[in-house]
Parts: sequence; structure tokens; C-alpha cells
Amino acid sequence: MAGLVDGVAYVEIDAESRLDLVRRLNVLSTPTVLVLGPDGAITRQATGQPSKPDVIAALGEIISGPQSAAPTAGKPSVAPAGD
Repeated sequence: MAGLVDGVAYVEIDAESRLDLVRRLNVLSTPTVLVLGPDGAITRQATGQPSKPDVIAALGEIISGPQSAAPTAGKPSVAPAGD
């Protein structure tokens, strides 16, 4: 996704070597995917490998606002941070 959407970057962090971040971000298992908005705040957090449609929906919500990315009925989505 990083190459497809302007302003999107992919950053991989080794949890074992960055226990400070693991604790601060409340990462309970790996992989954990965090989606950050333009202000750097975590807007979505998912455990496990999210599907491409879930990532696109999460990015679309950040770009266009929450009303544009309605979840598909019966399908899991990337959960809002803090849920």
C-alpha cells in the first residue's frame, strides 16, 4: 500500500528489540498493524495480518473521513484504536 497511496509509509519494527514501544503501544501479539493519521495518532490497530481490503478501507477513512468507509456486513475490519 505504501507505493500506491501518496503519503503512506510502511515501517516494520522488531518487537523484541523495541520492548519500550511494545509496552507503550500495548502490543499483545505479533504481527500488530497500526494505522496512523496525518497527525501521527493511531487511528486503527489490528492483530494479525489484515486483508488488503481492510487496509484500503482504513486508509480511505483517514483520507476521506469516517463516513466514507462503511464496513461490509459480516466481514471483520481493522478495529479503531482503543477498541
